[in-house]
Order: sequence, then C-alpha cells, then structure tokens
Amino acid sequence: MVLQQRFQTNVASLIAGLGWTQAELARQIGVSRSLVHTYMSGDSSPGLEVVQRFADALGVDPARLLSESGVEKSSGDDKVAAMEELLTVTEAAQLAKLSRAEINRKVAVGILPAVRRSSGWWISREAVLKLIDAPRKRGRPRKSQQVS
Repeated sequence: MVLQQRFQTNVASLIAGLGWTQAELARQIGVSRSLVHTYMSGDSSPGLEVVQRFADALGVDPARLLSESGVEKSSGDDKVAAMEELLTVTEAAQLAKLSRAEINRKVAVGILPAVRRSSGWWISREAVLKLIDAPRKRGRPRKSQQVS
C-alpha cells in the first residue's frame, strides 16, 4: 500500500511539473485515460511493467516513481529538470532562424520534442541547438541541376 501511495504522489508531482493531465500521460504511454486514472486513484496497483512505462513517458528512472522522496531527488537529466531549458515556439523560431510555422510543423511530426502547457508548446533548447547543427537535407537534385 505504501508503494502505491508513493507511486501516485510521485507521478502526480511529475505530471503537474510538466503541465500534463492524466489524459496527456495516457497518450504518452499509449493507454486509455481511464487506465491511468485507475492507477492514480489507487483502485489498482501497477505492476513493474506499468511502472516502467510510466517512468519512460515521464523521463525518469522507475525507482524514482516508487521512492519516498521521489520528485525531490532529480537526476538533472529528466524532463522535469529540463523545464528550465525550455523555450516558447517564438524563442525557438528566433534561435533556429525559422518561422513559427516551421517550428510548429517540426513539433507536430516529432522532430522537435515539446511539452504542452497551458500557455502553449515549450521546446527543449538542446533540441533546437541540435536542429541548428544538423546538416540540412536538400533532397535529390533536379534534372536541370544534375551534371552529365
């Protein structure tokens, strides 16, 4: 029972820190919202596989979801700790020298990881910097550009 309460508390703190709802967490895990609610309300205890899936979605070690101090012991490399390094779409567009529409498209197709908060999408500064450093794919040259 104590582990189940720790799991509920730690998951609730993490999703709140990310600005997620239980529905968003369910989407990230690939399960129904009602199943997430079942675990979060204490109606059912999660097995190890479920704990692992929650941890993967939240970007933390599974042990952290069951630990007594849970959220306070941040490893520094998980999604919650990275919240300080998040940019708005406008800031990301300015940094990458792209339009907001291009940034939104890259978020939509999964090229740029983003966190949905009540104030909009927030994008990892690190991911934007990687996007800038990545070589641009130009595609196949047109016939008029090919050398014979």
